[in-house]
Amino acid sequence: MVPAGTYDFTLTAGENDTFTLSYVRKGAPEIKGDTNGDYVVNIKDATYIQKAIAGLVDLDLSVGDLDGNGVIDINDVTLLQKYLAKLVDESALKNPPQGESEFF
Repeated sequence: MVPAGTYDFTLTAGENDTFTLSYVRKGAPEIKGDTNGDYVVNIKDATYIQKAIAGLVDLDLSVGDLDGNGVIDINDVTLLQKYLAKLVDESALKNPPQGESEFF
């Protein structure tokens, strides 16, 4: 997942020709449960939370704390799996407490 920010790409052709392209990413995905930022909620998102818990990837609390308890843990994975199995609906996926921003 590309972090929020502005990215400039410059292409230089010869000594006098340059072209600059700016790309702006405006923040975390808006889709509840889309933890890996691919705009699809699926089992890959549950795996991404597990990787974050194991310290293998970074995951912002605002994206990964699906039960809203202020931490990213196995309960978030379980909740997402229940959502994918249609045992709970999207309303079960909550927003995390305000003021929190990082997993580690």
